[in-house]
This record gives sequence, C-alpha cells and structure tokens, in this order.
Amino acid sequence: MAELQSGSRAARRRLAVASVLVAGLVIVGTTTLVMRQGVEENAATGGDVQYGVLASQCDPLRSRQLTQAGVDVAHVDLRWDLYHPESDAADPTYTQQVFSMLEVCRDAGLDVIVGLGTQYAPEWVRELPDGRFVDQTGTPSEADAPNLMYSSDVRGAFERYTSEVIQLLPEGSVSAIRLGTSEAGELGFPAEALDSRSGRNSFWAYNDAAQTGDGLPEGMTPSPLPGWEPGTDEWSGGSVTEDDVDAWFSWYSDSVVRTVAWQITLLRDLGFEGEFHLPFAGRGTLPADREAAVAALLDGTADRDASLERGLYYPTQLHAIREATPDAVVVADITGLGDATAVRAREASPRADTCEDSDVDLSLEDTPEVADWSASRWTIALAREAGYPVMGENPGPPSNPGTGSDSDSDSLPEQLRFATQYAEDCKLRTFLFAFEDNLFETGTAVPLSLYAHTIRDQEGRQS
Repeated sequence: MAELQSGSRAARRRLAVASVLVAGLVIVGTTTLVMRQGVEENAATGGDVQYGVLASQCDPLRSRQLTQAGVDVAHVDLRWDLYHPESDAADPTYTQQVFSMLEVCRDAGLDVIVGLGTQYAPEWVRELPDGRFVDQTGTPSEADAPNLMYSSDVRGAFERYTSEVIQLLPEGSVSAIRLGTSEAGELGFPAEALDSRSGRNSFWAYNDAAQTGDGLPEGMTPSPLPGWEPGTDEWSGGSVTEDDVDAWFSWYSDSVVRTVAWQITLLRDLGFEGEFHLPFAGRGTLPADREAAVAALLDGTADRDASLERGLYYPTQLHAIREATPDAVVVADITGLGDATAVRAREASPRADTCEDSDVDLSLEDTPEVADWSASRWTIALAREAGYPVMGENPGPPSNPGTGSDSDSDSLPEQLRFATQYAEDCKLRTFLFAFEDNLFETGTAVPLSLYAHTIRDQEGRQS
C-alpha cells in the first residue's frame, strides 16, 4: 500500500492507527462521519445516476484511472476473518492496510461504501455457542456467515468488531456502510449451493437458542412452533394448519428484519450517521409462491430459488425495516440488474424487464403479472412503494459461481449495456459495476475504457 500523506493530519491518523495496533481499539470521541441526507432524496423520482465499482482495492493508480473514467463511488469489502483472525484482537497489519486503502480512495475523490464482511466471519466466531446456522435435520450450515440471528455470543463478537471498525475509519472517508447477514453479504439466511443441498429444503432456525429461547439475543423471539419441521403436518401431538405455517414463516422472515434493524441501531449508537445500504438478492418469494408454499406446509413447493429457505419476503420486510429504523437513511441495493430473470423478461411479450412509471401505482401483492417481471423490476417497485432510495449493480461474470450470474445470464459486456440502461430507466441513484478487477484484467471483456464510454453515453442521455 502507498505511504499515508505527510503533514499533521496524517500524523494524527497514524497515531490513531498505532492505538489500534497496541490496544486493539481506538478510543476516540463520537464523530459524525457523514452528514445525513434525507430519506426522501431520489426515492420517488430519482436523479442523475452516479457510477461506481464493486469490490474496489483502492489502489492508488486504479483509483486515479477510475475517477478519470467518470467513476464516483467505490465499494470496499472488509474481511472480519482478517481483522480478527484468531481472537477478538485486531491484526495490526490488516488494520493498517484498511486505513491506507480508505485514505487512497477518499483522496482520489471517490465516495466509499464499506461492507463489514460478515460473510467472512472467523472460524472462532462460528465456533461460539450457537455460532453456526443449523437446519431442521441438525445439519450445520457450511457458509462462513455466522449466526447473527440467534446467537448472543456471535452478536457480542460482532459488536466488538464493529466498534473497532467505526473508530478506525479515517474521518470523512466513508459515506455508507453495507449490511448483510447471508453467505453473500446480502439480506437473509444462508443458501447452500444446489449441489450440496441434496434436496434437504433447509430452514436455518434450529439451533438451541432459536428453538428454546435460551441464549437468544435481546429483541429476538423463539420459534412459535418449537420442534416442528417444515413439510410435516403434525406438531406437539396435533395437526398443523396453514395458518400455523404462515405464522411460522412470518416469524422466520421477521428474524431477518430484526437482525438488520439491530445492526443499524448498533452502528448509529457507535456514532455512524452515514447511510446504510441493504443488498437485496433476486426477487425473494412472490406472493403467489408464498401462498402455494404455505398450503404445502413448506415442503419445498414453489421455492424456485431457495428464497423461502433464505427467509426472503420483500413485500413485508421492506416496510418492516423502514418502520424499525425511521431515523436512519437506508438505501435498497438491487444486486441483480441484468440477471437471468431480466433476460427472460426482456424476451417476453410485452417486454417486462425494466421499470414503468405505473409500477408504483399497482397493488403489487395482488398483481399476478409480476411473475413475468424481472427480479430487479419487482424489487425496485417494492422499494419505491416503501419509500427507499434505490441503487443497483449487475450480477457479475456468468463464469464465476456465487456472483449472482449463471449460464442464462447476459455476458459481462451485455450486463454493462443493459444494467446501466435499467439504472437510468428506473431512476436509480447509483450503479456499481461488478467487479473492479474485471475492468483491469488483461484481455478483459469489459475494459475500463468501455465503462468510461458507457458512463459518458448515459450521462449524455441524462443531460
């Protein structure tokens, strides 16, 4: 990493980092890092799109080239496992690297979104009591994401980690923090890879605390049907009704809401007053699919993409998160602009891949044709309905597993073409290209020059 800039300001910052290296925690006064913006900004009508990159390295040369290309925003993911590799003491080499990276991006004029990297939890955190998600078969999740939903010990470790991170951030360097609870750093429970699930139909609320309430974090509630397994029609010596199952799934998906609201409250209490970005993967569960799944007692019916297992039901969750955090600026981040659902919806008649002004006037839960929409169109409409500012990103290279792409997705150049068009059509405030490395690799399908050309072209349309 490049040397930090000279001068008294840099010296004070080096002193702050030195405190982290010695004590593992910088003890400083609470500082407002960024002035809050109104929640209503861009929520209804949008504004000029800002362009950025996902997973930036904040390399000095790259950062200068990005700003010259018209890029305004850089997302940087921290790694909890590198920050606290063996215990809850900060690793001095990594903390210095993080500090320097954020300085580089800030000095290049880039707005920085920091991801806390909860999807990269250290092994010792996942070995804490109830530290791993467990499904109804007793099988622990293989994901690196820890059990922030139902483990008091994991939450305690996360509180220590975030406290150190907030106090480490260079003043004015970070405009937003990206939150998440899943293995991809997005909203929801983990989803195992299809080739490892073996048809288990896994729901991840079967650790002891979730079932009994013993050791459950404050503000969380235990299962309303302790011991009941999805797909079975009996519980506690009696029959299970559809109403019982619907209430159970509401509890399951509400656990996601409560956990995210806790993260936001924690960070605000630690003094962060910037924005919070929530990544929404896919479309979640559609209303008709939820109805069919509940009627089948959650036996796997209508769970097209494991959204039920991930506890994703956006029509209620978006409103609930907003209501639980009324004083925070929360931005909905649509992570699949130009994914496979957009490809299919683009070929439909009528075309259903991009936003229409009339979308927000619909009763979305009672409109059957939303099943033909792209995932991004559906989720953007729900976010607008709930009053969120909205941003988005393309899913990433189809050849990379775990990025949100698959063999049916657009190629990376086509993702750039269509996703930036969707960002403009849907009046998004920010578009992030996934991923920064793909703009700089030798022989890349999307060189930085092509992204720069696209930005200039889109900005020309906006003016």
